[in-house]
Amino acid sequence: MEIEKYFDYYWSNFKGIAFKSSSEQGFYHRLPQAVQDKLYKDYLFTDFLDLFEKKYFKIPKVVTSSFLKEKHFYNWDDQMFREFMHEVLFMLEPRHEHKFT
Repeated sequence: MEIEKYFDYYWSNFKGIAFKSSSEQGFYHRLPQAVQDKLYKDYLFTDFLDLFEKKYFKIPKVVTSSFLKEKHFYNWDDQMFREFMHEVLFMLEPRHEHKFT
């Protein structure tokens, strides 16, 4: 019974299921980058990003120019950050823990 609960929870909450097969990944990668980002940020992983993006994924850029005093951070417009975030989000899997375990 416990194993059934685990898999029921897993399959009903696994957001990356649509991209697990190679044919689905091929379809996804043919989409424009803006659509891919919108799908990840504004649909599939909105709740995760709302909780963790500002605190854990606010990565400062190293700026060599001395006249810039404000801090700059990587964002979804930076290809390297975008690819990093897609990799992180793609690897997320649902997990449910009982209280006090």
